[in-house]
Amino acid sequence: MRFWLNFIKSLWGWALVVILIGVGAYIFSMEGKGGQGADSMAILPPPKIPYSLIMRGIVNIKGGIINISAPRTGTFSEIYVKEGEYVKKGQLLAMQDDRDDKIQIRSAEIDIENAFIQKKFEELNLNIQNRELTRTKLQFDQGAISEQQYDTAKDQLERAKLTVAKNKSALDGLLTNLETAKINLALRRITSPVDGQILTISVNAGIGVSADNVSTAFQIIPKAPKYIRLKLDDSNIDKVFIGQDVVISRENNSQQTYKGRVSHIGNVFASILSDGQGGNTVDVIVDVDTLPFRLGQTVLAKFKNQKLSVSNDAAQK
Repeated sequence: MRFWLNFIKSLWGWALVVILIGVGAYIFSMEGKGGQGADSMAILPPPKIPYSLIMRGIVNIKGGIINISAPRTGTFSEIYVKEGEYVKKGQLLAMQDDRDDKIQIRSAEIDIENAFIQKKFEELNLNIQNRELTRTKLQFDQGAISEQQYDTAKDQLERAKLTVAKNKSALDGLLTNLETAKINLALRRITSPVDGQILTISVNAGIGVSADNVSTAFQIIPKAPKYIRLKLDDSNIDKVFIGQDVVISRENNSQQTYKGRVSHIGNVFASILSDGQGGNTVDVIVDVDTLPFRLGQTVLAKFKNQKLSVSNDAAQK
């Protein structure tokens, strides 16, 4: 008995009493709630995952970068644009030396002028032979000339007809040569095939190029919508679908975002990933209305969860 009295009076004794009182109060409070805490935890909704897939993609432009080469062998005489400059479709970018082409055009024009003179001469001769045959036939019918003389007149007329036909064919050839010379002259003018921005210029005035050894003279970024190209692993194909909403952002800044939508999923697997590791991938194209990123830049593409998007649309309705 004295032992228990001494223990209660000690520090350890009081500590034990406090612990017992605390345990009893906790048990009493839990019993009073009747398991309400467990039930409330059970009805909490599962967390919503906004994105089914997040991966990196590369910024591209529809139509791709356009390479422009000189269609003819020659020397550049003038360059009219600079790198970074915006150009319009049909705008003159550069000129090649065209003196030889202009000489060929003038020579073709002279040949055509002479051919027209020859044409008039042969047509005149044809009319003469026609009249001569008419007179000869009248003389032959009256018995004034022999049949041989009449046949000679007919042969002369046929010869005149063949000469006119031959000259007409030659004239058509000369006209074709003139048109060819004009086309060759036009090819000395290097123009932009699209509206866009000059990316690179690889030639200078005085530089000669060969049409046989095709080299790029200009590179143009066309004025066209940009898009995101991604390599999708086959294990994630079920997470992506046509028309799916995609959020695009920089790798190092997820605050500024841009809206996109899946427009294409490739039908053929690539046997090798872009990083060189083995595996099956397909190309995925995401169209974006506004995208101020540079071509070739790596961005983050967040594919919105299909189930969550459907439930949100239903709630809004």
